[in-house]
Amino acid sequence: MKNRSTALSFLVALLVVACSTGTAVSQDVPVQRNPLVVRESNHVTTTQAFRDMIPEPWHNVSRVMIEHDRAPFPHISNQPDSVLQTEVLPLVNTTTLLNFDGITDAQGGGFVPPDTNSAVGATQVVETVNVAYAVYDKTTGAQIMAPVSIQTLYKSLGGQCATGNLSDPIVNYDKAAGRWVITMIAFNNSFTVNNTCVAVSTTSDATGTFHVYSFPFGTKLPDYPKVGVWPDAYYITTNSFPGGGVQRRR
Repeated sequence: MKNRSTALSFLVALLVVACSTGTAVSQDVPVQRNPLVVRESNHVTTTQAFRDMIPEPWHNVSRVMIEHDRAPFPHISNQPDSVLQTEVLPLVNTTTLLNFDGITDAQGGGFVPPDTNSAVGATQVVETVNVAYAVYDKTTGAQIMAPVSIQTLYKSLGGQCATGNLSDPIVNYDKAAGRWVITMIAFNNSFTVNNTCVAVSTTSDATGTFHVYSFPFGTKLPDYPKVGVWPDAYYITTNSFPGGGVQRRR
C-alpha cells in the first residue's frame, strides 16, 4: 500500500490531462498530437464527513445544460463506420440480483441532460446526476444517504467548485485503495473561469471524509471529462474548449 499512498498524495499537486481531437487520417499523413498538459491544483483541503455537512444549494443559472461543438467539424459522416459490428450474436443470460430506484428527476434538480453515473464499491453504491449525489447499500439497495447537491462536497474549496455552475459528474471506485473518486467541472457564466473539482474519499465509506482538490483550466472549459483509475495515479481526459467553445442549447 506504500506505493498506492504515494500515488494518492501525488494527486495533491498535479493532475494529468490529455486532450484529443480524434480526427481519423491515413497512415501517410502526419498526425498532429496535442501535448500532455500537467496542471497544479490551486486549492486542496480535507472535508468533514459528507453525511454531516449542511446541504448546499446548486448554483447553476439554468437547468438546461449547453452542448459544445468544435465548428466547423461535423459529428456525423456519410462514410461507413469501419469498426461497426454487423454480426448478430445471441443474448447473454443474466440474473438480476438487486433492482432499486435511484435519484429521481425531481431529486436531481430536473437538469437536462441528467448525466447519470454510478459505481459499485465494497459495500455501497454511489450515484451522481446533474447535480445530485446519493449513496445506497450494496446488499439491500436501501438508501444510506439521501440525494443532496454535489456542490456540498466541494464547498470547502471555495471558488467555482463551491459557487459556480457544475456539470458532468463522474464517480469511480478504486478497488485497490478502497476509495471513491468523485469529479465535476465548474465554470462561471461567461466561461472565463473554469475548474475541475476532484474528491477522493479517505476510506471506502462514501458518506465519510474526502480530500478535495480544485484544478484551474483558465478560460478553457474542461468539458466531458472521463476518469481512469490506474495503479500509479488517477487520470482525467477532457474536451477542452476555449471560452466555452461553440455552444448550442437543447
